[in-house]
Amino acid sequence: MIINELVLNNYGIYYGENRINFSIDDKSKNIILIGGENGAGKTTMLESIKLAIYGCFFYGIKNPNAKYFENILFKFNNKAKDENQNSSYIELNFNWSENNKIDNYIVKRQWIFKEGAKVTEILKIIKNNKVLEPKEMEDSENYFRKVFPQKLFDFFFFDGEDIRRLLSDEFLDKDFKDAVYTLFDIDIFKSLDEDLNNYLRLRSKQLNLTSDEEEYYNRKLSLESFKEKLETSEKLKTEKELEKAKIKSNLNNLDKVFQNAGGEFYNKINEIESQIKTHENEKASINEELKSIIGNYMPFLINKKSIPIILKQIKNESHSKEFDVFSNRFEDGTIAKLLKSTLGEISESSLNSFRNALLKEFENKGDSLHFLSYDDAEKIQVIANRVLNNVEEEILGKFSKIKEINEELPKLKATLVSVKDNKDIEEILKEISNENMKIGSFDKEIETLFSLIKTEKELYEKEYKLLSNLKDKVIKSKKDSNKFNVINKVQSVLEKYILKINEDKLDKVRVEFLEIFRSLHRKEDYISNILIDKSSMKIDLYHKTGLMDKRLLSSGEKQVYILSLLFALLKVSNKEVPVVFDTLLGRLDSSHRTNIIQKYLPNVSKQVIILATETEMTPENYKLLKKYVAREYTINFNINENRIDICDSFFNNKN
Repeated sequence: MIINELVLNNYGIYYGENRINFSIDDKSKNIILIGGENGAGKTTMLESIKLAIYGCFFYGIKNPNAKYFENILFKFNNKAKDENQNSSYIELNFNWSENNKIDNYIVKRQWIFKEGAKVTEILKIIKNNKVLEPKEMEDSENYFRKVFPQKLFDFFFFDGEDIRRLLSDEFLDKDFKDAVYTLFDIDIFKSLDEDLNNYLRLRSKQLNLTSDEEEYYNRKLSLESFKEKLETSEKLKTEKELEKAKIKSNLNNLDKVFQNAGGEFYNKINEIESQIKTHENEKASINEELKSIIGNYMPFLINKKSIPIILKQIKNESHSKEFDVFSNRFEDGTIAKLLKSTLGEISESSLNSFRNALLKEFENKGDSLHFLSYDDAEKIQVIANRVLNNVEEEILGKFSKIKEINEELPKLKATLVSVKDNKDIEEILKEISNENMKIGSFDKEIETLFSLIKTEKELYEKEYKLLSNLKDKVIKSKKDSNKFNVINKVQSVLEKYILKINEDKLDKVRVEFLEIFRSLHRKEDYISNILIDKSSMKIDLYHKTGLMDKRLLSSGEKQVYILSLLFALLKVSNKEVPVVFDTLLGRLDSSHRTNIIQKYLPNVSKQVIILATETEMTPENYKLLKKYVAREYTINFNINENRIDICDSFFNNKN
């Protein structure tokens, strides 16, 4: 399938007629590059392609009912509605290739809106310039859905932002299995097997079955019932896993919002609490200093005028002590001995003159009142001098600082209460709590389903074994011409053929995957092997040391893994499928980006549609990609005219 043109008229935010040419004229250029900011209409464009092909099946609805038309009415352009226009349509022009033959299709779905009446859909399909009749159109729709089911289209619609869900084993294995069955035409043989079962069911009474055949038939119906129950349980489990994954994705977004808002929130709280603590510590320190100052200086402050007298008295008392010391040393001859040992012989008159002069210098100038030690006297002198040098100003300054802190603390505490009472943060935390509760509920349901599936598998395997034994017994008792025998032979051949196709094709997929992955990954020997179970389609990756835990892959490596798998499938199937990439380069580092642009995108498909924002597609990336681009567009939302404008260049060619 190759898309040639898409026309949108009054659909979604596309007001009036909008034509987008997807055709590729130069085989060396296979990329359609579509730029636009988030919300500009890129996703609507891709959804419209699927809606044109699958109709109501796009919404999971088998027949065009009220729910389908409700969705269509919701997509009717608001501006057109305000202008009382009454219709919208999607027209898709594409080529379909099969058995070396190329057919051109134009599918147009138009909707008529009349006030008070239900929405009417008009379908028109043109095949190779011939307008098809209603029965032919119905057959064409069924054909599209069968050979190119929507699940296959979705599998080749790569959303880089949804990489976590894609890599989940439950989803990837299921999607991969669906893609394998469709691309390798295994669905056709599965349908044939079902038709044969239906034939047995409808003709059972006419076939004159023996008791063994009857038992076989009943057991086969029972086995089908077990299989249906098992598939229903597995489908329900997958749906629960998908819902859980969506909640987890929402939870991740909430975590990011909380980290942004909540981070600032807690930083602000920490900042205020730090300021409060600093102020309180400073206040406590000043109080301790004040206690010390007041305890030491208050008596002197009260008697500040007496301080000079006190200091003089202390000085006099100090002289008196010195007088007594020198007087005693003269009396006991200590000073005389020192002088004679130092200066030699001194006359008695000279010694007396020195004694009188020295004692006069330290003459007792009054009675002692305080009887202080030298250390106490020195401390009192220090305190007294500080008091005389206006220590009260220092005390008043500290009281002033305490007053300032006392005024600031209530303000900070009030601000803290206000910050903590953040309703937005409370709502985020409440929503996070609710989402976690939902996940817990889903975990319980999934665990229950897991146990149920295990039991149903055991029953299925037991019934299958009994059926196989009975089948052998019936076949031995019948000739080859027996219809029962013939049908079972055909079914056995089909089963073996499907397993053989799986084995051969999946082995080729494995070889291609390894080659592609190694060419894209910066470490060539990062993955040594890949094994794909031919029944379950479970994929296991191996490195040199053994089985690899895919959860340990980086975001870029996960993306390269998925991309390599897509490419390998397309290469082995040799089918023409348009590949769509939305936000492809956002999670990749520079080396992976370069490899993807130069080695992957030019080769993965004949038509590659890339949806990108301006920030994602850097000038360097655009320059590398440009030579492979067949057409490029930028979708802009014109606020003034409330419509989409489509420009034939990618963000002004990234100049």
